[in-house]
Amino acid sequence: MADTARTETDYLELVRSALMHALEVERDDTDLGEDVELVGMPNMSSLAMLRGLIYVEGELGFELADDRLVTVRTIGELAAAIAEQDEESAR
Repeated sequence: MADTARTETDYLELVRSALMHALEVERDDTDLGEDVELVGMPNMSSLAMLRGLIYVEGELGFELADDRLVTVRTIGELAAAIAEQDEESAR
């Protein structure tokens, strides 16, 4: 992503791309709605989640804070946590 202001949709798309990469699925093969619980996704494992988070970190250029991630349960919550940290790091 470019170094411009990102929207909520940008963060959702980033998380969706990361999950598709980590789970090795196509968008049409799985539900990627923002209310989808991460642990209930097909083929989700701690390793897949780690691969997805590393993908996000590579795209944004900084490490995600563990304390923000332990409470997220859904795709939308993960995107919001990432957005919050990205906005704080830009200050």
